[in-house]
Amino acid sequence: MHETLGSATQDRTYDYWFRKPHYAKTAITSGDGRGGGAVWVGGSKVSGHQGGLLSFVHLKVDLHDRRAVSLRGYTLPDGLFPNVVERYRSTRGTLSERPGPLVNGEPTDEVELKLANPTNEITRSVLFLSKSTHMPARQVRYAGDKVVTDETWGNFHPNVGLTVSDFPF
Repeated sequence: MHETLGSATQDRTYDYWFRKPHYAKTAITSGDGRGGGAVWVGGSKVSGHQGGLLSFVHLKVDLHDRRAVSLRGYTLPDGLFPNVVERYRSTRGTLSERPGPLVNGEPTDEVELKLANPTNEITRSVLFLSKSTHMPARQVRYAGDKVVTDETWGNFHPNVGLTVSDFPF
């Protein structure tokens, strides 16, 4: 994930696990915060740890605590595929669809949302859905013509048998 905010930039790679209805876990595998991770089991708190020497210290913090969000303030549940798709469905604006580019070598459909009321400086969001799996493959958000977030998802494995115990809170 690539994000910018003003002159700040954050580049990260995440491993991400999800189990319906609201269990999510993430680990930062490269970039800013490498070695950190968090677990969310619904509600307004996350359990997590920073990377580095103090990675053994686990804290429960508010979902929107600066230690638990990305550079632009996105939370762990913001990245869940059902929530990503729901934002396109429920956000006021102009929605359009057309054939998209290849993402990770796969053909996509491009869904563009021009926001009626820009939020967090975002004026336009573009979601690329895999034609073969119908799952999100990439999302790019813009502030005017400037890319402020660029997320690409890959190595997706559905129904891997995750249990509630895989999400220690």
